[in-house]
Amino acid sequence: MSILVTYHSRTGNTRKVAEAIHRALGGETVLLALDARADVERYDLIFIGFPIHESGPSPEAETFIRSLPKGKRIALFVTQAAPTDAPIASRQVDRCGQAAIDKELLGIYACRGELSEETARRMAASSNKMLRAFGSMRDQTLGHPDIAEIEGAVRFAWALASPKHCRLNTDASTPANV
Repeated sequence: MSILVTYHSRTGNTRKVAEAIHRALGGETVLLALDARADVERYDLIFIGFPIHESGPSPEAETFIRSLPKGKRIALFVTQAAPTDAPIASRQVDRCGQAAIDKELLGIYACRGELSEETARRMAASSNKMLRAFGSMRDQTLGHPDIAEIEGAVRFAWALASPKHCRLNTDASTPANV
């Protein structure tokens, strides 16, 4: 199976997750930043990573997802400042999936990402009460994504790249270790 792992990362959080997925899947899996144009037709599965931006996908990610051919097999992985068990987090992740409405969306993995000082300052100065609250949570995001979140992303990718999800008649080898 031909797999592309592509990502948009502003502060390095999403890139860290993308690199772990790429290493874990091994083989001929390709890793590219989202702004590096790829021939998406040649890939059987595309993992797309990006940060939550204003309660949904980053504009760069949304544009990329919507540009993919109808029915393209994709999986999303997102980083966000909010705790993944917070009600707002699930709504944000759902909004990300809406960008893939006409794609074959196999799944979405979400984990926390460290909120940069600059972003936290901008949020704290916002007139939006919710953004101010998120800006004040920066200390709680330090160190994310952590090893457990990275391992969760790898398990997510392995499950979706397994032969049961593959349309090709192939004998996939065991994924490489992280």
